[in-house]
Amino acid sequence: MIGSFARVLAALACASLLLTACSNEWFKELAYRDAAPRSLEIPAAETVAVADLSPDAQAALRAIALRLHGHDAAAVDAAAAVTGSALVSPEPGFTYQGFTARRVKVLDLAPAANPGDEGSIRALLRFDDAAGRSAAVSVAARYRKEAQGITLTEASYRPLYAAHPRTELLIVPAQAIKDGLGEAADSYAELRALAEREAVAMRDAAATDPAGKEYVAIAFLRDRVGPGATVAMRLSDQRQGVRGYEDQTRYLAFEPGWGAALTPGVFALAPDQAFWIKVVYDPKDTVPGAGHGERVIGLYSSAPAMAAK
Repeated sequence: MIGSFARVLAALACASLLLTACSNEWFKELAYRDAAPRSLEIPAAETVAVADLSPDAQAALRAIALRLHGHDAAAVDAAAAVTGSALVSPEPGFTYQGFTARRVKVLDLAPAANPGDEGSIRALLRFDDAAGRSAAVSVAARYRKEAQGITLTEASYRPLYAAHPRTELLIVPAQAIKDGLGEAADSYAELRALAEREAVAMRDAAATDPAGKEYVAIAFLRDRVGPGATVAMRLSDQRQGVRGYEDQTRYLAFEPGWGAALTPGVFALAPDQAFWIKVVYDPKDTVPGAGHGERVIGLYSSAPAMAAK
């Protein structure tokens, strides 16, 4: 069932994810204790808009978010009306450029009423980008209210990861990948744009192709995964379980925590020749309470109009 065009993916090697978490003892105690296995899935009813927070709490969160985006500390201080944003260092190897903090879940809030008073905030931030990706961060800050703005006295953050990250599967004619992979292989956004533009309309029965041809199945992660977590894509005639064929699969890593699994093959897209495509994930120790062990996070059929997660 599975064919090969190894030269297309010869340059793609499985790459490990990089350690990006920042930590200190105060933050471990204060900010991370409430991180849950599904911390990315912040219910809308429990979130607030940043604009609804007190100005000092807004300033603290904005300073942290801007530093996560990689902005210089002096520029952040000026933009957010704070002093001390240098307490927060951007993640090594990844900034949140292109991501917008759209949801805030406040865990603890003690606003400062008057100049000289101290305040604090502890919250979960969810960032989304135009490609539909999401990332979450637990943040904590203590600050002193000034006549103009605030001074951060302690601030830190930690990336959070989902126990069951969302996935997206696109099946693309191999020739389109061969033609475009050279320019798209270094960027999640560019590879996804290429795949989305050329993908078979798997929810349309008219896309049925009983003859079979060379395709590439590409599974994209839509939520960020942690350092050391593993992702695999396996093909199987069995719907249940995590087992399947994966000898041809390659995992392409982009920024730490983001990647795509690619499996080339020669196969038909037809109900009578359908098989299952499984995206399998093991969070290792990156998600508190989620434990070890592989689990299927995406299950798709190779038959058009049957392709369901």
